[in-house]
Amino acid sequence: MTAEGAPVEATQTLEVKQPTHFEIRRYVPVDHEQVTKLFADGMMMYTEESHPHYEVWVNYVTNSLATDLSDIPSTYLIEGCEFFIVEATGPSSASSPTDGAETKVIVGTIGIQKRSETVAELRRVSVKAEYRRFGIGRMLMVHATKWAQGHGYSKLILSTAASQYLAIKFYEKLGYKFTRTSVMVHDPHFELAHFEKDI
Repeated sequence: MTAEGAPVEATQTLEVKQPTHFEIRRYVPVDHEQVTKLFADGMMMYTEESHPHYEVWVNYVTNSLATDLSDIPSTYLIEGCEFFIVEATGPSSASSPTDGAETKVIVGTIGIQKRSETVAELRRVSVKAEYRRFGIGRMLMVHATKWAQGHGYSKLILSTAASQYLAIKFYEKLGYKFTRTSVMVHDPHFELAHFEKDI
């Protein structure tokens, strides 16, 4: 799985204080702990120990944390690639409504990897569960598209679990077209759905 669909497929509602604003910026190494926790927590929301695909999700998260997410700069902060985060600024949970104290938290991620001179792949699309109704997923996708256009790409590709129907609907609304499925794991059977968009 590359663009995991986490922005739109939350199955629970969590309370969050209304943030003051969101800012998209480039990943820096100090973000690593928040980014990897956001990714792992988001992925594991889609399964539970009794589910037949539980080990598939666990292995996927473990492998992701040990590969590209273990060293984001060497994977994404290189020529033709990029990694963006969304940072929310809002009232500190420890502050009173009148003291003006604010806190910043990373609430979304997206990675862009070069696949050819004209094609880039969107990866690690994830939004913190508490913030999945603020339009952050769309914000990230639009920002990544503009970045890709500015760097000479004419097509974006991505994939997500074939069972993540809301994620698929989200990508289709953004103009992505389904191209194929592939088998990620044979036993238990687990498929990915692949999409692309000319930009």
